[in-house]
Amino acid sequence: MGLRFIYGRAGSGKSRYCLEEIKARIKSGKESPCILLVPEQFSLQAERNLARVLGTVAGAGMETGMEAGAGAGAGSATGTGTVAVPGTSGIIKAEVLSFKRMAYKVFSEVGGITRTRLNMAGKCMIIHKILENMEDEGNILQSFAGRQGFVKTISEMIAEFKKCGIKPEDLEHASRADIMNQKNNSLLKNKLEGLARVYREYENIISEKYMDMDDDLEILKEKLDKTSMFDGAEVWIDEFSGFTHQEYQVIEKLMRKAYRVNVSLCTDCLFDEGMDYNAQGNTGNGIHGAIHGGAHDGTGNSIHGAMHGAIHGSTCGGIDYTDIFSPVKIVVRKLVQMAREAGIPIESPVVLPVSNRLHRFKDSAELEHLEKYFFTFPFKRYEVKDDDRETPGKISENISRKINENISRETKESINRETRGKTKDISIFTASNIYTEIEDTAIDIIRLCRDKGLRYRDIAIVCGNPAVYEKFIKAVFAQYEIPCFIDRKKDVIGHPLVQLIISVFEIFMYNWSYEAVFRYLKTGLTGIPAEDIDLLENYVLECGIRGNRWTREEDWDYIPEMTWEDEKDEKYKDLLARVNDTRKRVVNPLLGFHARAVGRKTAREICEALFDLLCVLDVPSQIGRYIEMFKEEGELLLASEYRQIWNITMEILDQIVELMGSERAGLKRFLEILKIGFGEHKTGLIPPSLDQVVILDMERSKIHEVDALYVLGANDGIFPLPALDESILSDREREVLQVLDMELAGSARVKAFESQYLVYSVLTAARKYLRISVPIADQGGGTLRPSIIISRLKRIFPGILETGNITPGMSTARPAGHAGSTGITSIGGGSCGTGSTDRTGRTDRTGSTAGTGKTGDADKTSDTAGTGNETYDPDLVSNR
Repeated sequence: MGLRFIYGRAGSGKSRYCLEEIKARIKSGKESPCILLVPEQFSLQAERNLARVLGTVAGAGMETGMEAGAGAGAGSATGTGTVAVPGTSGIIKAEVLSFKRMAYKVFSEVGGITRTRLNMAGKCMIIHKILENMEDEGNILQSFAGRQGFVKTISEMIAEFKKCGIKPEDLEHASRADIMNQKNNSLLKNKLEGLARVYREYENIISEKYMDMDDDLEILKEKLDKTSMFDGAEVWIDEFSGFTHQEYQVIEKLMRKAYRVNVSLCTDCLFDEGMDYNAQGNTGNGIHGAIHGGAHDGTGNSIHGAMHGAIHGSTCGGIDYTDIFSPVKIVVRKLVQMAREAGIPIESPVVLPVSNRLHRFKDSAELEHLEKYFFTFPFKRYEVKDDDRETPGKISENISRKINENISRETKESINRETRGKTKDISIFTASNIYTEIEDTAIDIIRLCRDKGLRYRDIAIVCGNPAVYEKFIKAVFAQYEIPCFIDRKKDVIGHPLVQLIISVFEIFMYNWSYEAVFRYLKTGLTGIPAEDIDLLENYVLECGIRGNRWTREEDWDYIPEMTWEDEKDEKYKDLLARVNDTRKRVVNPLLGFHARAVGRKTAREICEALFDLLCVLDVPSQIGRYIEMFKEEGELLLASEYRQIWNITMEILDQIVELMGSERAGLKRFLEILKIGFGEHKTGLIPPSLDQVVILDMERSKIHEVDALYVLGANDGIFPLPALDESILSDREREVLQVLDMELAGSARVKAFESQYLVYSVLTAARKYLRISVPIADQGGGTLRPSIIISRLKRIFPGILETGNITPGMSTARPAGHAGSTGITSIGGGSCGTGSTDRTGRTDRTGSTAGTGKTGDADKTSDTAGTGNETYDPDLVSNR
């Protein structure tokens, strides 16, 4: 038994150290298992990294730096991570696990997965049912039950209670505490009483037949005592910045069973500077001495004293939330307390890096300076040496030759003059709008791949608001032929199959409204050709057909034109025959469903009628054909999405039958339950290839270490994102509960400080190149302000390279070899110093050029001033 911390700042090589230790343990012939425990979204990338270190991948060898993050982060690894190590006999087992995967492995061995498992959708269905049954009880939550998203909010609140180890009786006890009798706590008391009743009723419903996924770790904690798979094992815990109450309990059990638990943390030190390390000091080798190196004199700084200071420190020893590493230091305090109470020895920590230089930034002094001083007060300004600045003569001989052939002396001097004394690895780009921001990013990516030898997989993009950027990125990157993967789970509510199911119910709820009927038809899953649907739609609109006219037995004989001439009937005879045939193909399956689902039918009967309707429409076969079509067209992400959607639909119907199959439900209530179920499901996609640019969400994705990183949308209120208080309990109410020893997730104020750690993680993820772009207008033309990090960067790097496409007077100079380096170019507002072309050699769309005559075909522009003449070399401007 033992606990050891491995810590260092970003880029110090913590993940590399863990993987190399695993390799050394396996090569030494040690029989005990080696377990690497990582976050769920990082398990796939961690397995790749481990395989590289252990030499099982072609061209094996660790990629430079394994610090930080999740590659494309979609889903967990499903294998056990069995690997072969050169120089060893046979196959050696080294496992990469997440907490979720660990629970599954233990349950498979000792039991615990026999009950029906509830996902988030099933959980929301139960809570919706509970709130309906509490209608007449005057519960404070009941007044909000009908609001959209409220059921999900209650579900998330219960999940938070479970993760924090809070039971329904704890809420009831807190609601009866003396502090609740204060006038300003009356609302909190009512909230706790309502939440306790819902929580208890939920637990009663699931206790016999079901298993909540949020209880997995609670059950794992109990089952760990019955398994021997971790006995004597060595565990490395990496890439975490915090743990839930349930995860802490699992770690404590691992510390009791394993030979050693190593916890890798990103921090500058384990404790705050003012910590009282000498409290209750005993003799022995102490943590404080180990942290700072040097010999221990045996008269203090003991482990016990350091632990006591860490846990029960004085005011100066409390956690300073303004510290960038405060989330990590909270983890240290809790782990230390757990080890102390369990009598588990704490070994001397491993402090990285061993040398003075951070391994990740060995090729970039600028990025190393950024990591060291961005959150340091006072900071040190970075002075750029002219010798460090990249010039046309410093890049490859081939590119240099092309530049010398195609760029005039004046242009070379202009580029050198505008980039002299500027940073080369960190830059800021100011865009006129989101579209030009993404377009210039695509151009810069092409430059890096063409001139610097980077692969697409070496590049990542971080968006503060991926929902806004997703469509723009897909369109622009497709135009520039850049393969990309957006690491973002997609809501299924907008999928054609889901829209078809919802529209079926709305057709009967809204009496065959035009919107419901043609939303149903335009899903492409009804088996009716698009031409017939278009013809039917035009006919319905011209004749004003709605309501029960759809279901009349007699054929439609309305003539679209306002005429009484008999000969017109002959003209429209073929049209009417085709329209009536299409109408029957639309109406007959729906009427068959309606006959089986309307009336006092149970939820099971409605589910059966809906499933039969989908089979009548041949939806399973159609989805299969779509999947094959997408595969042939190379649309692997769409193929994966369609493959998941049928399973999700069947899972929701199964859960409805399981939870409320015998209950009577009208179409309206059933549709509400369906929407709740679909609203909680998202499709998670795995990257279809390895060589592609990964677009990540700053809040939800782990950023794997890359050579180049682009931060898009660095605007105020977006990067970093503000802490939003969307919970039922306010920050003040959470503080009241904390007084009662009920520790919940951090308040909005604490989360705001923790968001700085996310900013730190993003800005320090790149090894060689970082570019931050700032649009000044959103997609609707609204004004956007730069993020506070921009002004901070400018203070630390007075010579930071700033480019943009806003005004003719703004520098758009590029590092040499940049796409478009034949001139200082502009997309949004003309150019200054040379001709005007966009990055692919096309004419500037503003029609304005200043400083030269023409560049390429820029003579087509409407306004040209000055003299000069530049030639256009497509090989230099674009690789397309």
